[in-house]
Amino acid sequence: MGAVSRIHRLVVAARRARAVARIRLAARLAGVRLDLDVAPSATLGRIDVRFGPGRSAVLHVGEHTVVDDDVEIRLHGGTVRIGDWCEVRRGVRLMVSGALDAEGQNLLSWGMVVHCDEAVTFARQSTFGEHVTVADSTHEHLGGGWHLDHVRTAPVHVGADTWVGAKAIITPGVRIGERCVVAAGAVVTRDVADRHVALGVPARCRPLADVVAPAR
Repeated sequence: MGAVSRIHRLVVAARRARAVARIRLAARLAGVRLDLDVAPSATLGRIDVRFGPGRSAVLHVGEHTVVDDDVEIRLHGGTVRIGDWCEVRRGVRLMVSGALDAEGQNLLSWGMVVHCDEAVTFARQSTFGEHVTVADSTHEHLGGGWHLDHVRTAPVHVGADTWVGAKAIITPGVRIGERCVVAAGAVVTRDVADRHVALGVPARCRPLADVVAPAR
């Protein structure tokens, strides 16, 4: 078992080194000044990191964090900090020109999409189901020009130990408290207080104790 463990560590280290080299090369080709810090215990798969030209960017990956194959990160002058003991699964897409901070022990499940133009924060132990969308920006019709040229942003915060169910959508300016549940398919357009459940379209909130029966 000791030999197998050593081989596994060597394979993980080699894959991490290849991923880091690809990321640095992509930044260099795009003319980007990249602050890249990947912890030696992190696991990086075949991830696709793309950069906006002529800008600086930050990408930090913490201790014991796993980023699977087929994860795409688009950094357009943005900052991505993925803390310790996180898991970023296949198909996750992170489009970042602001500051995205996953504080640690976060799970970003298959197919999750994050649009971060200003600030998105995932407090420790907040977790996200399959195909969740989190966006801190939206486009508006303002009476002239193309709507894609008119962007409104507002920070998004998801509190500690909060669980966001599959296919939920969290919209700009929403702050979700600690130990909350966002039901699968919910569209959250307003703040959610600590220990509440958000469910429905648009989501309505109820105290967690009223929805979840205590364990016996």
